[in-house]
Amino acid sequence: MKQFYSKSTNGFYVEGIHKTLPEDVVEITEAERSAALDGQREGGAIQGDASGKPVSVMPTALTDAEILTEWRTTAKLYRRDFCIALKRAAILSASEAIAAAKGDWPATFASALSGLPQDAQDEAQIEWAAVQEIRRNHPMIALLGTAASMTDAQVDALFGWSA
Repeated sequence: MKQFYSKSTNGFYVEGIHKTLPEDVVEITEAERSAALDGQREGGAIQGDASGKPVSVMPTALTDAEILTEWRTTAKLYRRDFCIALKRAAILSASEAIAAAKGDWPATFASALSGLPQDAQDEAQIEWAAVQEIRRNHPMIALLGTAASMTDAQVDALFGWSA
């Protein structure tokens, strides 16, 4: 029985089993099919090459910068944990950290918003009072980090990143 591969469907087909075949099928050998499937079992992705034949392509490893960027999009802390981290980093005093954990806006944060219009400052404080999770990639975190003269690496460390 003849075997085929379709790049458009990324599928294998066998003559006599499949009644209709995509228009772009190319005939392949058992060795080509097996090689593509073996590569997939090892973590590769099957895709069609320039001639339409199946090949297994191993994913490229992410760079350190890509890993960090991806981590920043998902890193978050509960407000309680964020306030504890700020206290441990000596950014907030103990009394400010306790008040911030309750939803109060710490005086230390005031300078972070000073360049924003009053409506934006009010909304940031309302959001702080209501939010339970603090996300690393939230724009307010960037403002707070800048106001506290923190590097990105120091802000990352607050959220648990260790280089």
